This record gives sequence, structure tokens and C-alpha cells, in this order.
Amino acid sequence: MPFATEEMNIMNGRHWIVAPLLVLLLTACGGGGSGSSGYTVSGTLSSAAGTAIDSDTNDPFATTVGNDSPATAQEIPNPVLLGGFATKEATGQAGDVFATQPDEWDAFRTPLTGGQTVSLTIADHPGGNFATPDFDLYLATVADPETWVATSTGETRTETVTVPSDDEYYVVVHAFAGASNYLLNILPPATSSGAATSPPTEFVPGEILVRLEDTMLPLGMADPLAHFAAQAGLR
Repeated sequence: MPFATEEMNIMNGRHWIVAPLLVLLLTACGGGGSGSSGYTVSGTLSSAAGTAIDSDTNDPFATTVGNDSPATAQEIPNPVLLGGFATKEATGQAGDVFATQPDEWDAFRTPLTGGQTVSLTIADHPGGNFATPDFDLYLATVADPETWVATSTGETRTETVTVPSDDEYYVVVHAFAGASNYLLNILPPATSSGAATSPPTEFVPGEILVRLEDTMLPLGMADPLAHFAAQAGLR
């Protein structure tokens, strides 16, 4: 195997990645004195479409699923912006997931189109050449995981490969030296005109999408949607 079985929030200097779905609980107090009152605001914060998180981050509060071999490769969408963590050696930090063992390899499986660009940005890289941490980026087809079909093994902050042809691939991140969070970005395939296509989304520039509950629409009104929009200063 070319890669063997060997997380974006930083807390107290540790590399932890927050899970993509969080329950946000915010508590605030009013002014001082006996008249103070407390308010609680709760809701859900979720990641945008086309994003993902490495399944074996260094976050001890997240569920860890190994993805360091072809057999355990994590399936991801295309295109995608993925946050991850890797380390050549154990971190040695109490409480870390990888305090006593490395996370040298991260493998992801996805269909790719010839000409697509895959880039890896090392968050803690200081810039320049020959710096640590140093991560590398590889591609191998699912049909032949023994052979790299594209590699980027420089010493700079960003590694980039171009997909050679349409196929199902393993996208592999390797921690050559040091430890860091990273961003793995699989860009959309280019159209015939050379412009990049965007992933499916419900957002249109200059517009908002509103879905109303039936109970919010006045009965017997000729155009209840226009009435609601006018109340909100919209058209």
C-alpha cells in the first residue's frame, strides 16, 4: 500500500477541530444590582453545504473514526472544503486524541473529474521553504491504490495536484513532519469555457429564500406572500 495504517478551533495551543454541527447556548445577564435579569438564547449552528471534517481529528470531544488506509478511507463529496488534522508524531499533550500515537495518514475517497484541482493548505506552516510542519498530498485510483497518479511533496504552505482523468480516487494527506490543522479543498470541475461551476445551492446573489409556515399567511388575502414581503420591507 502506498499509505499504511500508521481537527478549525485551537484551544490552549492544541489543534482541535469543532464538529460541523453544534448546539449553541448563549447566556447573558442584564445590568448589575438586584434588578438584574438573565436571558437564554439557544439555537443550532450548522456548517454550509460542500464542507466536511476529517473523521479522526485531535478533538477529544468528537467521535474518532480512523481513515488512514484504503480500507478505512473516509467518503467525501466533490467539490468540498474539508478541515482536518494530522501529525507525524504523538502530540504528547494530555487530553489530545493523539497524545500517545501519531495520525500520519488521512485518506479520503471521492469521484473526481479530469482537470480538477485538489489543494492542501497547512494551517500552522510559517511560510517559506523547508519549514515544519510539512505535509504532502497524493492521489491514487481506487482500482490501483498501490500507485500514486499525482503527487505534491514540496516544503511550502500549500500543496496542489491536478486530477489526470475521470475516476474514483483516494485523496491522501501525509504528515511528513510536525503537526497541524489543514484545509483540503477540492475545487469544482471547470466548464468548457474555463469557468468553475458552483456546487448546488439554494443561495442566489442579491436574493433571499424564505419558506413560511401556513399559519403565518393571512387567510382570504389575494396575495399573502406580497403582503408578508411588504411588511418586511421586501418585494
